[in-house]
Amino acid sequence: MKFSQINFFERLLTNEYTLNLIKELLNLDHEMSFINSIVKNLRLQFCNQSEHFTVFRNLQKIQFGITVKYFPNICPLIFDGLNLFSLKFLGISQSLVKQNILTFIELFRKTNSLTLIGSLEEVDADSLTIFKNLEELNLQLTNFDVLMSKNSSWIFTFLQSIQTNFNLDLMFSDFYDFPNEDFCLFLPFPKNGSINPIFYLRNITCSCTIIWLLQNEDSKKTEDIIQMNKNLCNNLANINCNFSQMK
Repeated sequence: MKFSQINFFERLLTNEYTLNLIKELLNLDHEMSFINSIVKNLRLQFCNQSEHFTVFRNLQKIQFGITVKYFPNICPLIFDGLNLFSLKFLGISQSLVKQNILTFIELFRKTNSLTLIGSLEEVDADSLTIFKNLEELNLQLTNFDVLMSKNSSWIFTFLQSIQTNFNLDLMFSDFYDFPNEDFCLFLPFPKNGSINPIFYLRNITCSCTIIWLLQNEDSKKTEDIIQMNKNLCNNLANINCNFSQMK
């Protein structure tokens, strides 16, 4: 199903009765359309939780085509409460030839804590760079090892830019235990920064991969990190890791 008329799409955003027509759709493509935030026939000038958007409820996949024009101040709450498998924005451009960008990403510039839960298929290398004020990243990914083997630059590019005290919370429980076989995946982990890797695992036989992540070039920093993870390893006193041979 494709919407090619601008007026029809704007009516779709404002008319609850029209929305009933798409409740059972699994795929929805918007091409040659204008995307704006309209509530009660008025263009939305602000964005807060008091507004209730039901446009995309019960959809699993949404894709905005390359010809879509994104208006300024689009409210991201139009996607609030959705259970999407895929959300794609095509045609985004910031150049002399074409200016067509999503401005609601500005809302996240002051975010200080971010949690990623579930399974991620792919993450762009610069996805986290917008979070200039982030103080904590909480990862609860069931396919973390698969994701890292595909592309790890998304997290290491970000971590290497950290200049202030930062907590990296690794909450994988039974999903992943950082085996030595994956050591090379974590070689780029910054060792001279202010990053505190915090493992939400308890009393396990730690691999050398975990020990590598706990290490910092600053010995005092290493002591602090180990103290933060004091209940993590049951073999910390006798584990022997030769990182040079493992590289």
